[in-house]
Amino acid sequence: MIEDNKSRSHPEKSIYDLIMETGDAAFNQFLDKKKKKLNQTNYNPRTYIELTAWWGNSDAQSSIRVSRRKWKAIKQGLVFSKRSTGWYEGQRQSVVWHFSSAELSINGEEDEQFIVRQPVEDLIVQIVESKQRKKSNNDV
Repeated sequence: MIEDNKSRSHPEKSIYDLIMETGDAAFNQFLDKKKKKLNQTNYNPRTYIELTAWWGNSDAQSSIRVSRRKWKAIKQGLVFSKRSTGWYEGQRQSVVWHFSSAELSINGEEDEQFIVRQPVEDLIVQIVESKQRKKSNNDV
């Protein structure tokens, strides 16, 4: 007995089309699951302490980020140095933050002394979280 096209469930589509649709649907479902998994990565933002110091006529400033543990140790007298960028009237310059005995000194690249032995309690302290970095094309 010959079956005509009208009695089939998909009369307008060939077997090849049906197989391709099923394959594409399965592939798209696989891709959707992968995308969901990538978007649900275990992203735990890091919490940092951002320290900001101002000097001069409050027209110069610099900021650094340290971990919560490091900040606690600095307040307890840790000797610690870190390079950063300072800004003065829109000009960028390299500076070094130096902590010792719960005090801060900031020096410039040409031996300038911007801050000398300032108590760390005088710093502007903010708690900040890291942002999730964008995935590059190389990340899978």
